[in-house]
Amino acid sequence: MVKHLLSNVGVDAALRLLKAHPAVLARVPAALYEHFLLARQEASRRDRLAHGMLTALDSYLWVRRAPLLPPQFRHVRDVEQRCGPQATRARRGALWR
Repeated sequence: MVKHLLSNVGVDAALRLLKAHPAVLARVPAALYEHFLLARQEASRRDRLAHGMLTALDSYLWVRRAPLLPPQFRHVRDVEQRCGPQATRARRGALWR
C-alpha cells in the first residue's frame, strides 16, 4: 500500500497527507518512516541525475562547431583565404567563357 501511495502521489504529498490526518499518523510504524526516507533519497538522486544529464546535453548543443561545408565550397573558401576574393572572381569568369 505504501509503495502505491508513494508512486501515485510522491513522497512529499504522502507526508502532507499523513500530517493532515493525526489519527493515522499516530498508528504509523517506524518502518514506514524509513520507507519514506529511502523513497525521498531515491527521488533526490533521480533529480540530480536528470539535472546532470540536462546540463551535459545543454553544453553539447550550445558548443561552437566549425560550419559544415561541402568540399566544393570549402575549396572556394580556402582559395579566397589564400589569394583573396579576386582569385575566385577571375576563376569564375574563366569558367563562363
